[in-house]
Amino acid sequence: MTLPNNPFATSSGVPQPSEAPERASSLPTPAGTSSLPAPMSAPVMVAPTADPYGAAPLYAGPSNTARSSLSMRGRIAAWTIIILQGISLVNGFIPYHFDHLDDYVSQFSNPLFWLWRLIDIVVITLAVLYLRRGAVIARYVAASIILVLFFIVTPVMFVANDSVWYHAFVPEPGIYELGLLGARLLLMRAIAWICVIAAILLAIPDFKPAPSPYAMSAPVPAGGAAPAGHVASPSVMPEPASSAVAPEASSAQVTNVSGFAAPQ
Repeated sequence: MTLPNNPFATSSGVPQPSEAPERASSLPTPAGTSSLPAPMSAPVMVAPTADPYGAAPLYAGPSNTARSSLSMRGRIAAWTIIILQGISLVNGFIPYHFDHLDDYVSQFSNPLFWLWRLIDIVVITLAVLYLRRGAVIARYVAASIILVLFFIVTPVMFVANDSVWYHAFVPEPGIYELGLLGARLLLMRAIAWICVIAAILLAIPDFKPAPSPYAMSAPVPAGGAAPAGHVASPSVMPEPASSAVAPEASSAQVTNVSGFAAPQ
């Protein structure tokens, strides 16, 4: 198959590609020069292409991995402790008998009253540190304080006040006859038990499942997709491969006497 003639060629004697085999032999060779073989093909320089994938935008905002790794059980238990300890803290400043305010005012001079209020504040602070900062040690300290106070300190105080030790866990028989005051005391007992259950849940460590040995370390990108850490640049897109095959240079391409190739 021969190449088509150049429509812009002139009749200046320059051989055309289709006429080169017949007319190349008829061209005279200048004196003192030798006939050189025609070049098979011209060297092709490939222009460098830009990287079709640009750098992916990175999020420079702060990230707290310890806070994001908190379990749902730990979050619920911590929030329960914060709410219940807050109710207990407020309850200590509400008088039980409005008819005898002298007893209510005298409790402010008792060091044990302020010690219990300080313990409530410390427990709330530890739970907040666990939720906001992800401090795992804070959850265990808060849970230990609640459990030690409920199961050890409170029964000892009941015995020191000439009462039965198990009344620290079950209400007294005559508490149901006190009306609103008895209902308030029962409510505080229920809050104390719920807080203990939340402390037990908070004291149990979070067991994270081990990664599967058959899991792939990194997904394999699909054909034409951007690699990991890169996004496709909108200004430079990869060009599809052309299905047309460049025609091979004909052996009939020759140079004229001045050294320039014939136009195609």
